[in-house]
Amino acid sequence: MYKEHPVAVQQGSVAHYFRSGTPTISQERFDKLILNFIIQGLHPLHTVERPEYRDLFREVLPSRHLVSRRTLGRMLDDEHLSVKTTLSKTLSKQKHVCTTTDAWSSNNRSFLGVTIHWIDQETLSICSGALACHRIIGRHTYDVLAEMLEDVHRDFNIKDKVTLTTTDNGSNFLKAFSVFSEVQRTIQDREEEDEEEEEEDHTVFINVTDILNETGEDHNLPPHQRCACHTLNLIATRDIEGALTQSEPFKKISRSTLGKCQALWSQQQRSTQASDVIKDKWNSTFLAVERLKTCILTKEQELQETCEKLQVTHFRVTELVFIKEYVQVMAPLAKALDVLQSNRMAYAGVLVPTISILLEKMDQMTHETNLHHCNPLVDAIISGLKQRFGYIFEDARLQGECIPTLANDEGNLSQVQHRIPGQCSL
Repeated sequence: MYKEHPVAVQQGSVAHYFRSGTPTISQERFDKLILNFIIQGLHPLHTVERPEYRDLFREVLPSRHLVSRRTLGRMLDDEHLSVKTTLSKTLSKQKHVCTTTDAWSSNNRSFLGVTIHWIDQETLSICSGALACHRIIGRHTYDVLAEMLEDVHRDFNIKDKVTLTTTDNGSNFLKAFSVFSEVQRTIQDREEEDEEEEEEDHTVFINVTDILNETGEDHNLPPHQRCACHTLNLIATRDIEGALTQSEPFKKISRSTLGKCQALWSQQQRSTQASDVIKDKWNSTFLAVERLKTCILTKEQELQETCEKLQVTHFRVTELVFIKEYVQVMAPLAKALDVLQSNRMAYAGVLVPTISILLEKMDQMTHETNLHHCNPLVDAIISGLKQRFGYIFEDARLQGECIPTLANDEGNLSQVQHRIPGQCSL
């Protein structure tokens, strides 16, 4: 078969490429690329005034004008307005949306972030957008957060479209929605109506002056959803501490084993030489212990030698068994967390079957006889799941509108798929 041989091409210099003939990029396109560089890289506006920045582009694109910091600021404002207008237009076509919000502090400043999510009616895929990242002046108390969130919803004209808002388990958010949520107010209204019916024969006097002098604002927030991922994380951290109080033997072996694990991880973080010995990095307790389990099953001798080189006490046989059981118990919880925090599975209908299967897995472990140390850990997880997720089995919104596709025989939670239009971002 005939094959044509490629012709060698000589690469020219960068300066020759940009200086030969007419520039290959327009001034408008050049300005947009600079703006995108500043935005996507989160660079400060004064970047365009740095001498090395200006020297770079004067060398490679001498015919292009470099924008000033003030001009860049105006371009940024125009881009913000354009993106906001486009997003508002898209949201105006949606019937149902949900939002997520969070508050945090950085460099002695507090901020409120709000994102929005909806399901495309044609592709049934999740779409997302950022609504706000506003500075919080003063303390972020529940009433301040409620006012700011309501203002964001009103600004994008979605106040009547938000089916729910997802937050973490922070007390300020929980109180904001317990006081100002539509669902909570509806219950209160019904109670007041019942009281009025009982007292309709009595004359009620109202002080109009007190009403006119009231300064408190009555905010109106959508129904609330606690972040399932954050809740599961609380179970995996705080609630399992309850296992330490249930069983003294579990408390003893847990602390001795995890103490040695922590000593091993600390050696890795403090010394580059130790890091080379371990040859891996771990970013969570479960993943770290899971890695140790793999070493136990495949390279137990090497693990003990690593402990000896790093001057960490060797793991006893019972502690190696504890590590295996710890991973066995925590693996279903970690799998459930992966499912719920996946962008592909962020539907409200995923929550009930995922937690149900997780509870089933935990319940199966209570009847297994091969757990020698971690039965109290299983009990603590079950208790935490029932306490923190008990409400989902009574929520008609979550129960009545789900059509499940159950997991396979191996219990692969990633196969569970439920969708409720307009409600996502668990």
